[in-house]
Amino acid sequence: MYPYDYLKEFHPLNVNEVFVAMPFDPTYDDVYEKLIKRAVDEANKKLGKATPHLLQAYRTKSDPGTILGWEEVMKRLAAGKIILGVLTTSNENVFYELGIAHATQPLFRQILIAEPNYKSKFDTKDINYTPYDFDKLGDSVEALALKIEAGIRWSDQEDDERIKRVKRQLGPMEFWAALNFGKTPNFALAMPHPKRTFDPMLHSMYQAVGNLCRLGMLALHTAPSNTGQGDISFSYHWTRLGNDILASRDLAVINQDEVQKRIGSAPA
Repeated sequence: MYPYDYLKEFHPLNVNEVFVAMPFDPTYDDVYEKLIKRAVDEANKKLGKATPHLLQAYRTKSDPGTILGWEEVMKRLAAGKIILGVLTTSNENVFYELGIAHATQPLFRQILIAEPNYKSKFDTKDINYTPYDFDKLGDSVEALALKIEAGIRWSDQEDDERIKRVKRQLGPMEFWAALNFGKTPNFALAMPHPKRTFDPMLHSMYQAVGNLCRLGMLALHTAPSNTGQGDISFSYHWTRLGNDILASRDLAVINQDEVQKRIGSAPA
């Protein structure tokens, strides 16, 4: 599967994951264990995160359950809250993965590290990276933790701004739909047969649901189906953006634990 085909579909963000693109060479296992994982732990402390919201480093090599290979890598590139790349050795696989990340993810979600003597290639000579000392990995933990903390804060700020922009476009009926349908991760609506009397209130509700879809808060969950009585039933699910808005302070239809639960079960 090509990244173009995979990434054009919606993939929910895993807000707890720091996806690590690095060589599989055992030489770099210490970089992962003694630098990256420790830096993620330190970033959690700086951000005041606690279970179940702790950031976790993820390296494909370290997951014995990984069986889908390249598709798993693309999934992680699309979903990782932070993409962390190890440039040392200019590994081809790492560069390919980072190229996908550069083309599809905002810069503040990407962190690059390399040894001080790393020589950039022509196409990457203007890309900033954080140096680390392979012989003194512990000395580099704090600097990397600060980078991860900053990336998370930038990302959260962007998410907050996006939520505010969308909420400013909600009218009374959209708020009504959010309050009434937001308590469940998905719901169905039946469109009455055209020959039946059409209720103006229902018409306003359908319009509100349509607006929530256009704003990116809702998505069609299943294909339309006939109810057997001439009505057409449409099933919808709340997107990541929709769930974040439902959990915002002025709505508070759901809490953050419910958001995380829905992210894990959201359709691709």
